[in-house]
Amino acid sequence: MNNYTPKYVIVQNYIKDKIKSGVLKPGDKVPSEHDLSNMFKVSRVTINSAITQLRIQGIVESIRGKGTFVKSADDIFLKIDDDKKPNFKISSRGHNDNHKLISSEILTTGEDKTNKLMLLPGEKYHRITRLMYSQDKVISVEYLYFPYEFYPQEIDREIIEGSYLYSFLEEHCNKKPKYMHTHIDITYPDELEQKYLKAYKNEPLLLWYSAVIDGNDMVLGYTENCARPNDFRPYLRQSL
Repeated sequence: MNNYTPKYVIVQNYIKDKIKSGVLKPGDKVPSEHDLSNMFKVSRVTINSAITQLRIQGIVESIRGKGTFVKSADDIFLKIDDDKKPNFKISSRGHNDNHKLISSEILTTGEDKTNKLMLLPGEKYHRITRLMYSQDKVISVEYLYFPYEFYPQEIDREIIEGSYLYSFLEEHCNKKPKYMHTHIDITYPDELEQKYLKAYKNEPLLLWYSAVIDGNDMVLGYTENCARPNDFRPYLRQSL
């Protein structure tokens, strides 16, 4: 690594190397923030940033009062190589899906909210809300998040309705996405999701969370897809 590599990325790669080499196995406890801070001669804030990024990527999980543990030793990333991009898609059927913009907001980060984009308090970011359709039916409410500095202006409706986040970041923000990491959770619909998905207030829905990551393991942006399980069954298609 060169001297321009962010310190928190150096810490991330150290932990990843320990996992890949088998020194740290699934279920093992990662060295504490205090120990890592002393080891790399950096602040606890830097270590916390590294651990937060690893959690977002699904490599570790933190348990309150116990510490941070290895979640998986598998290669959890989907690599978005140039020769695979035309065949990469996450959708309900793999074709004939389209998007409709509901809102485009420019928001400001605060100290009291979880900041998956690793922005400083007071920095701006885009929050896009759109619907995914398949065969004229709304199958998902999708939220897109990325830093305002990547695209310091209002979002053009036509561009954002016709783009997946990773292609938007590459084509319009001059970024170089290399991986996407996706995991699934359960959520309950808010009023907007109840309206468009025709879901009941207490109906469990699937939440597909996908982080777009560059070659330096920095999260460029992320999406959240909220959908009813019977309507939205994403699959992954890629060339081998």
